[in-house]
Amino acid sequence: MKSRLVVVLLLSLPIFQTFAQKIDLDRLNFKVSYRKLAEKPLGSLYRTYKVMIGSPQSESYPDKSEQFRIAGFKMDNATPSFTIKIRFGDLFFDKTNVIERVDIRKDKDGKETGRTYYYKMEVKYNMTAEYQSATKEGNSFSSEKTIIAKVFNSQEYSSNADAYNYWNNNKASLKNKFYEDVINEYVQGVNAKMNDLIGYPEKTESRILWTTDSPKHAENDSYKDACNKMAQRLGQISAQQSVADVQKDLAPVITYFEGIKDKYKEDEKPQRKLRYGAYFNLAVMYVFIDQPQKTIEMADLLIANDYDKIDGRILKEEAQKLITQFSVNKFSTTHFTDDFLDTVK
Repeated sequence: MKSRLVVVLLLSLPIFQTFAQKIDLDRLNFKVSYRKLAEKPLGSLYRTYKVMIGSPQSESYPDKSEQFRIAGFKMDNATPSFTIKIRFGDLFFDKTNVIERVDIRKDKDGKETGRTYYYKMEVKYNMTAEYQSATKEGNSFSSEKTIIAKVFNSQEYSSNADAYNYWNNNKASLKNKFYEDVINEYVQGVNAKMNDLIGYPEKTESRILWTTDSPKHAENDSYKDACNKMAQRLGQISAQQSVADVQKDLAPVITYFEGIKDKYKEDEKPQRKLRYGAYFNLAVMYVFIDQPQKTIEMADLLIANDYDKIDGRILKEEAQKLITQFSVNKFSTTHFTDDFLDTVK
């Protein structure tokens, strides 16, 4: 009887050890702020701008130029270093047509019991729009000329005549509305393009770290505590404040995650999963403290770890893109004030 008990205990031991080694990872969500870098930076000599908008009906509408905002730049109508000119053509109607819709009613056997007809006015219209951005020396750095085509549908009416009458009675006011809608939309679109091209808008991004969810694992509490501290500190980053102190503040957390690779060297799934989480968290952290080269180092370890190579490749591409942006903008941070831009050559 005693020998049978020993055998049972011995057989159950590997199962217990396997269970103890099991590790689950959970997403830990956090938000981090930074400034998007310009695709085609102008440099510190071009920090003020003017917007000029013209159209055949410009006197009928308020000045849309005041809606324009380029992050990192100041509007200066007196002495701008670059000017954005936006022009609109007249609005033309391509086609007006009444669209008929039939509502067919049927009984439970599928037999038609009646029909109701509905009518709406469909109006197709277009207008030309263009913009050009040029420095005070006359050098153009962005331009576009396009035809904007739109379709308007009225509400539905019970008769064809009512749909026509709606259009005939409201044609002038609708044209003004169409014109203003197109102007607003296009100006906002040009504003967005300028921010993408030369601007430095503030961004807040949702990201994740990998934390543990295995209370019986020896590493669970320490790992979870390190993740929480990292997420909390990264969440405190401001788009306009230096990140110089973040690495110092997170030094114990960085040391902990770096130690995972030496503590769990085995080529088994639980160990590779722990290493994956550690490498991933460090890679993400380095992106947002402006150290993309270290992100690449962590991404290469992720790929070699062979638990989730795709995440490693994605993070590596993100870091490489940031390195390119640093080179193009001739500075190496995504956290700065507008005054900092005055020093960039």
